[in-house]
Amino acid sequence: STGPAFIATPSAGQTLSTGTWTTIAFNTEVYDTNSNYDTSTYAFTPTVAGYYNFNAVVRSSGGTTRFYTKFLKNGTDSYYGNDFNFSADSLNSNYSALIYMNGSTDSVVAQAFLQGGGGLTIANSPMEFSAFLARAA
Repeated sequence: STGPAFIATPSAGQTLSTGTWTTIAFNTEVYDTNSNYDTSTYAFTPTVAGYYNFNAVVRSSGGTTRFYTKFLKNGTDSYYGNDFNFSADSLNSNYSALIYMNGSTDSVVAQAFLQGGGGLTIANSPMEFSAFLARAA
């Protein structure tokens, strides 16, 4: 397919606050074939309607009691990833979802959530957020 595709990575680690979903700052493009990824809002808004395969790798660099991940479409629709329910360093959340995008206004970001005490720092490497058009609509 010649549809839109991108990969973005973070340029630095990011600390999550307890009890709130946080959009992950994937602010460095590896590539963006159709200029549909915004490095300031961390959102992918493709201009071709269809089904997109979204992937994310989020890595913790500090222990926590519970760590969740998800994709958030248009600020309301959640596609949940992993749930880590133990304290450990260097947990990798690798998750994906096939999400329909209308090709004009739909956008998706990757998010993480910390439940429990303390703060959680997510690493800047190896982490990435990506998507590609799997099938046009």
